[in-house]
Amino acid sequence: MTHADVVVVGAGTAGAAVARACARAGLTVVCLDRGRLDQAGAQWVNGVPAWCFEQGELDLPVWPERRGGGGVFHMVAGWGPERLSFPTEGHLEVDMRLLVARLQREAVAAGATLRGEVAVTGWDLTGGREGGALVHTADGTIETRWVVDAAGLKGASRFAGAPRPVPASELCVAAQEVRDVVDVAGAHAFLAHAGAGEGEAFVYTGVAGGYSIVNVQVHLHGEDGPTVSILTGSIPGLGHASGVSLLQDFVASQPWIGPRRFGGSRAIPLVPPLASLADGPLIRVGDAGRQVFAAHGSGIGAQLVLAAQLAEVLAAGGTGWDWNVQWQRRWGGLMCASVIFARFSRTLDPTTLADLFNTGMLSPGLAEAGLSQRPMVPTLGDVLTIARGAPRAPEIVLKMAPIVVRMWRVERHHRWYPHEPDGLARWVAHRDELTGDPVEDQHG
Repeated sequence: MTHADVVVVGAGTAGAAVARACARAGLTVVCLDRGRLDQAGAQWVNGVPAWCFEQGELDLPVWPERRGGGGVFHMVAGWGPERLSFPTEGHLEVDMRLLVARLQREAVAAGATLRGEVAVTGWDLTGGREGGALVHTADGTIETRWVVDAAGLKGASRFAGAPRPVPASELCVAAQEVRDVVDVAGAHAFLAHAGAGEGEAFVYTGVAGGYSIVNVQVHLHGEDGPTVSILTGSIPGLGHASGVSLLQDFVASQPWIGPRRFGGSRAIPLVPPLASLADGPLIRVGDAGRQVFAAHGSGIGAQLVLAAQLAEVLAAGGTGWDWNVQWQRRWGGLMCASVIFARFSRTLDPTTLADLFNTGMLSPGLAEAGLSQRPMVPTLGDVLTIARGAPRAPEIVLKMAPIVVRMWRVERHHRWYPHEPDGLARWVAHRDELTGDPVEDQHG
């Protein structure tokens, strides 16, 4: 039997980030993935705020890992023409294949053992010494102090005690591809018609239900030649076309877009984080812990941040529960507030989105804060703009004002996350009242 301080199940972004951070903190780490290591995690381009790299103690990406970002973001109501445009200096477009490879490399360099094509068949949370666990694999058993489940929505769901599945109505199906541009003149014509510049994000919103996008970024002078990056997403469980269909339809409508270079798709949970991310020696992170910024379905930045925090707590002699309390108090409120906003956005059609833009209820500053995964707190200037714009569309002001209040209340509620598990049930009941009908809990 082998031994390790930490066994990480899953070598994608969350797992590799945790393995790297824990190894750098001096813990012995074994990280396992049921697939090949070079195929672990997302295989496409994702937007990640720069501050998440800094908070996660990770160098900022450079080309070719960084493929863009930092330009103007055009949020378009439906297929237009109304839009909201704002700068995104701290928003990076990152090739996840290369980010995961870097995390894995740095984990190994720090002393972690990473193994692909190893199936984890289960774990015994009471079988280890000193409150640890036994992780059973096809190649043998590992005794460990902590098991970190970073295997995503389905990876470890078959094991006893797993959270209940996320309902289809709470799953965003997103797709992203990088494709060749085969007609540069046609690409220029698209940009001219859209009123967007090269490298800028032109994002059609609400085109297949309120929570849906077609995000197009054209790069005609990139180091790898002319390309276009297309990101789509929607909630097919609510009866809408999936992100995959949206992407295929957009490509078919634009003859200047050529063959795919790389990309993929995935279902993303849009629910509150698990009420507790720790169960004895078991710790759930990333999609397995429902740690997603639901306002636009992004979990990569959160995974980089949580990895550094988790490693610090465990290396200092803390427990999984200690980290859970710290994470919930520091980041849980932001995640739950984003769930409230995401559920509100599902009710928005293109006309209502245009009203949001025109009244100032969604200002450039608030939109940029949401994109950067920061609290959406109105400034005095935002309040004055809303007051001036409210008479043009009072219905949307009356509809969104309570949403903003609930977001503020749930963020404050997380500051009082209970220090001991005994107070959890009461705390969760109030959280679920703020976020809406409970759709997820720790034990299902």
